[in-house]
Formats: sequence, C-alpha cells, structure tokens
Amino acid sequence: MSKEKIILFGASVGGERGLKHLKRKYQVVGFCDNDSSKHSTTIKGIMVYAPDQLKDIEWDKIIICSMYYPEI
Repeated sequence: MSKEKIILFGASVGGERGLKHLKRKYQVVGFCDNDSSKHSTTIKGIMVYAPDQLKDIEWDKIIICSMYYPEI
C-alpha cells in the first residue's frame, strides 16, 4: 500500500517540524509557502512551491505547518 502524498504548507520551522513528524506516515511531495523568496528552493531535498503551482503537483492532502494557519 502506498503512502498518501502530502504538501506541507509552511516552509519554515513549522514545516521542518511537520516533515520530521509526518515523513514516516506520509510521502511528502513538497512544501508550499506564500514567501516568493522560498519558491524553487528545497528543504531537506524537498521542493518549495508557490501556491499557484499546486495545481501541477499530484497530492492527496495539504497539511498546514505554520503559525499563520488562521490566515492560510
């Protein structure tokens, strides 16, 4: 059985914590962040995408890993 593919929304400390705790249960296929300076960079080898790029990626869930979750 394959793991669900997830995007972690938040490419900062929260996203890195999320990766640490969720990578065993899920296949993390990318990070997403509103900060354009983080787009096309990587965290632990995983690409950071802009929100408008999510339509081009295959994923099952987005998990918000940011202290700005109410705004997101």
